[in-house]
Formats: sequence, C-alpha cells, structure tokens
Amino acid sequence: MARDRTVEIGGINIVTHPHAPAGYVRLLYAAFELRQSIRIRKDQHLMLGEIRAIDGEKPENGLIGKLYRFVNIDKDAPWLNIKSQVVATEEERARIHIPENLRPNLEQFGFVFYPHGHTFYFESNSFKKSLSPRQVFKLLDILFSHPDIVAEFGPVDVTILPDRDQLENILKMPTLRKLTIVVQKPNADELGDAEKRVFDRMRSQNARRTTLEITAELRQSLELDEDIRELARVAASNGKVHGSGFGIGGERLEESTVAKPWLEKISYNPDLQLPDEALIAATERRPGHGD
Repeated sequence: MARDRTVEIGGINIVTHPHAPAGYVRLLYAAFELRQSIRIRKDQHLMLGEIRAIDGEKPENGLIGKLYRFVNIDKDAPWLNIKSQVVATEEERARIHIPENLRPNLEQFGFVFYPHGHTFYFESNSFKKSLSPRQVFKLLDILFSHPDIVAEFGPVDVTILPDRDQLENILKMPTLRKLTIVVQKPNADELGDAEKRVFDRMRSQNARRTTLEITAELRQSLELDEDIRELARVAASNGKVHGSGFGIGGERLEESTVAKPWLEKISYNPDLQLPDEALIAATERRPGHGD
C-alpha cells in the first residue's frame, strides 16, 4: 500500500448581502465564467480552472474544482539563445510560435467551496508546490470586484481565515498600546450569537464596514471589555484585527490576524482516497461549512 500523502490547506471567507446558499453558487459560477486570470507574481497567473457540484443534484451542498497556476509569457520581452548565449535576434524571435490559447508550466490546486458557510478551502501546499492564502485572496478579491459581478451581486467581502491562536496573541499582549478592529458586516444566514449581535448593530446603522481604533493612555495597557473582544472575534473572520504594544521584556510587538493565516496539514492514503475526496473529508465538518 502506498505511503500517506500530506497536504496543507487554507481558507477564505466570502460574504455577500443578502444572498442565501443558492446565491453563493451563482456567484462562484459567475466568477468562473469570466475566464479571467490574475497576475500573482512576476509572470505567474492564477485562475479558477474547473468547477463542479460535489452532489450533482444539489450544488448548494458544495462545489469542488481546481485553481490553475501557469506562466504567462510576455512575447515582447527579450529572449535568450542559450546555445550562443546572446540575446535572440528579431529573426530568431520571428520563428517563435506559441498559440494564443496555450500557457506553459501548469500547476493545479484543488479547492472546495461550501455555500452554506460561504467558506472557500484550498490546497496551499501539495506535492512540492505551494500557493499562499494571499495569492488566493488576490484572485477572488479581483474577480469579485469585476463590474459584471458587482452589478449582479453587489460588493463581495473576502477575508483570509486567520490562525486560530493569532487573535489571542493580540488580545493577550502583555502591554497592548493600540488596537485596530476592521469588521465587515457578517452574512445574515446561519449566524452565531456573536455574529448576529454585530450584524444587527451594523444593520441598524446602515453600516457595511466598521473601523474601531483604541489607543491606551501613556504608559498604560488597554483593558478590553467583552463587547470589544466580541467585535474582535467577529472581525478575525470578517475583516481584520491589528495590535501593537510591548512584550514582558519591553520588546516592541506588532501582530495582525492578516499576517498569520490559518493553515492545517491533512493526510490521506492515495490507494484509498482521491485528492478531491480527501479535501472534502477534511473540510466538510469544519467551521464555515454551516454546521
């Protein structure tokens, strides 16, 4: 039997208003139909490459697919003749023919999206290739900002799921001098108690985004009440939290939920599970699936 394989997964929270699960299905398919790739680093591009329902009859139960990363060659950039070790001449470049619809160095990363919990899980590190949460965030954020998407679905908020301990690292800073909380209105469907209180408060204010900045008195540390802590907990998955201050030894500390994304390793046996099956099994009961 083959040895177990290890894959690292990350997650992105996607929020629209006021769409239910069926709306999230339409949103992801609409982004896929754009057939748009995003430059994520130098000549590397990323796009939604494949998408299908986990349960063919009920796409609201989950969508699964692939992210494609590839090299987008700039044909106008200089070319090198590695045999002569000089820059290629115009005559040599004229003989180069790459079909417009082909791109080299394809890498594929699996993803699964649960409309009920509006969470997008993806392979971040798999088979000696890696894809950062920031790169996936950039792809989704740009796709969801497309005029056609905004016209149909309105503004779409995208948040990288933070490491579960990172918020506590901020709130328990020995001397917390400054705290900044940016919270985007959570989705109205299937809210927990904390999210519901924040959602109701923001709805009553006609607010889509709230920013709270608190600075301590000189040589003092912030004392946070439960309302502030609750707001920070909601912002961790629906916005961001940033704290600055000092450690026990007086060292300067700077922490953010954005700086340390949630990543988790999962293992599966390729003789017993396909990669897609392993990704579904590892994520279907996690927070964000709507349980």
